[in-house]
Amino acid sequence: MTSTEANRSRKSAVVTVVAVAAIFAVCAVIVLMRRAPLAARSDTAAQPQVENASKPGVHYALNKDDEHVKQVEAKMAPIAARFDAPQGKTPCETAYNGFQAFLEADANGHNTTFALPSREVFLQRCSALKQDEQLCLGAAYQARHREQCQAMYRGLSEKIFDPAPK
Repeated sequence: MTSTEANRSRKSAVVTVVAVAAIFAVCAVIVLMRRAPLAARSDTAAQPQVENASKPGVHYALNKDDEHVKQVEAKMAPIAARFDAPQGKTPCETAYNGFQAFLEADANGHNTTFALPSREVFLQRCSALKQDEQLCLGAAYQARHREQCQAMYRGLSEKIFDPAPK
């Protein structure tokens, strides 16, 4: 592979990772909203369920048997797994646990944006980052600090992950 081809490959991987980061941010909001009890929400979804579907702002439970709901949940499973992964002792351990859970939940192998290095390599690379960069690798922190993390995520992906599998 020539140097030009390698640069194109890296740029393509970076663009893909940035797109995935944006998707993570959107999905993070969805996952966090799913976790919040209805009474604690300040949006209209906190209103009680009623029979009249014509009332705006009324929350209705999804039909879990619906095929479309199953497909959406299957696609969201890796992202939800990243948020539900166990906390580590450090931000880097937390990030590794999240990315590992993401890949394990990706049963259909849709991830084509990155390859996770071994735990030791990931932790070594991550520990070399600045504190705010380490924190932005964690799903929950990234969701709460979207603008800050999105701005640095492109550079982080190249420092942390291996090239995507082909």
